[in-house]
This record gives sequence, structure tokens and C-alpha cells, in this order.
Amino acid sequence: MMYALREDVSAIKEDAERNYRLSPPQPSPLVVPLVLRCHVGDVIRVNFHNSLSNTRASIHIQGVNYDVLDSDGASVGYNPDPTTDNSITYTWYADREGTYLFSDLADPRSGEFT
Repeated sequence: MMYALREDVSAIKEDAERNYRLSPPQPSPLVVPLVLRCHVGDVIRVNFHNSLSNTRASIHIQGVNYDVLDSDGASVGYNPDPTTDNSITYTWYADREGTYLFSDLADPRSGEFT
């Protein structure tokens, strides 16, 4: 499970499958951390598409502002569910400089797939 830009997904899959068949299997150099860069004051809109089968997914970011009702990415409490088994747009506000991590929080109770 990883985040990737949509236009890179096919090349990453092909390279990873080709390298996996090597003896011994090798990692794909195309699998790298996804980094989003912006300027202070920017509004970041992420059109997130979940291509996993049989599970919801999301992007939850820490450190920037967002509306907890539609862009939190964490399925918790009585808030509307901001996760998806298809597509969703998250809106974040870069109001201060820094480095902020994001991750999937569609099911914070478990890392297991059903």
C-alpha cells in the first residue's frame, strides 16, 4: 500500500513486478516517498483516488489547517466519514512553514485488511 501520483502508477507497477522477478528480487527505484510542496498561504486540493480493493482509504495530514468535516481523512467519532472506496477531494490550508506527515487513517483501529 502506497501513495503515488496517478500518472506514475502504471510505470511503478510494471517496474516493481519486473524487479520482483529478479533473483534475488530487487526494489523498484521508482518507489519513493510522495512529497507535496507548497507555499505559505496556498490552498492545497488533493484529488485522492483509492485503487485498493475491498477497503476504504484516506489521507490524514498533521500540522496544516482543514475542515474536520470533509478533509480530515480520519474516520472517527460522529464526524462524517472522510474516507473513500472510490474518490474524494481533500482541501488543506498551508498557513505556516514546516514539514508535515500524512498517512492513511481510514481505520485507525487496525492496520489489517478484511
